[in-house]
Amino acid sequence: MVMLVLSTLSVAVLARSLVSLNQVRRGQDFVAALATADGGLSDALFRIDQAASTNISGAGSVGGGAFQYVATRQSDDRYVVKVKGVINGSAHAVEATVSRRQKFPYALFSNQGLTLNGNGGLNIYSYSTSGGPHTGKAHLGSNRSIVVNSGSGAGDYQDYYSPAGSCIGCPNPLAQEGPYVLDPIVVPTIGVQTCPPLGAFTTVINGMSGVPVVCDHDVSFVGNVTVINPPAIVYVTADHRLTMADSTVNQGGRGNDLQIYKAGSGALDFGNGSHATTTTAVLYAPASELTLNGGATWFGSITVNSVKVNGAPNFTLGYDQNLSAELVRNWTVSHWHEVPSSSVGF
Repeated sequence: MVMLVLSTLSVAVLARSLVSLNQVRRGQDFVAALATADGGLSDALFRIDQAASTNISGAGSVGGGAFQYVATRQSDDRYVVKVKGVINGSAHAVEATVSRRQKFPYALFSNQGLTLNGNGGLNIYSYSTSGGPHTGKAHLGSNRSIVVNSGSGAGDYQDYYSPAGSCIGCPNPLAQEGPYVLDPIVVPTIGVQTCPPLGAFTTVINGMSGVPVVCDHDVSFVGNVTVINPPAIVYVTADHRLTMADSTVNQGGRGNDLQIYKAGSGALDFGNGSHATTTTAVLYAPASELTLNGGATWFGSITVNSVKVNGAPNFTLGYDQNLSAELVRNWTVSHWHEVPSSSVGF
């Protein structure tokens, strides 16, 4: 009888142990299936980057498991992806939004402060055709404080990003989740054009359909400068200075015909009064400070570290709305979350 009782207890313990081991194994497989699902999401990102189909589906294996996915196109720069990963019969599913953001969404953006002193009226606006009507979509933005001391003249919307953003005197403030990430400038080293002597761009810039010009010293635009074979892309390296005073650049052109990427914190000079520039271009100088004391006119987009506009109405900025079609190359994942595997549908 004693042996029978001991045998029964042993069998019960063994059965319980086997059940526990099975549950542990299934739990391990469930967790591992999540990694497999993420591998499927990576595969979907690659396929999305290669194609522009309305729906993209795929299947494969990674990490000892198998995955399936469907990517449903919402727009040119947005997909919703559902992925299921399966290992040893255990399924784990995720859903995520995959998108590309606009490359130049702002008329004027500052990583630090943005202060407008006395810049009233409709000096900052948006347009879709050169010289055409205002379209009401000019956004200013900052990761820090936006201060509008005149109460007007700050574009149509003012986007201030958390956690450090604020908006004082803004006529139409919009709180945004942040901070807004500024992409680092990567200066190309091969397949580039030579910078002109002394870094002085005069008369004509031949963009060669986007072959970049790399200048490893101070750069200036002098006199009346036109752009042929756009886009003309200019990189200013290190902490060199960029001078636009006494220049009229790309007049009547499109905002993306000339794109200036300025690395480092070297000075920006737009000139003052009758010596101020009139330029149509994109300026991306996320580490530089910009102070405007009068007269400058810019069509396109400006991104800098900080901005201060002084004096009476003296700075005109027209945002070329066609820049909104310029998208960053890389797709990013947002709104990633786990979902019941039964809800995926495959």
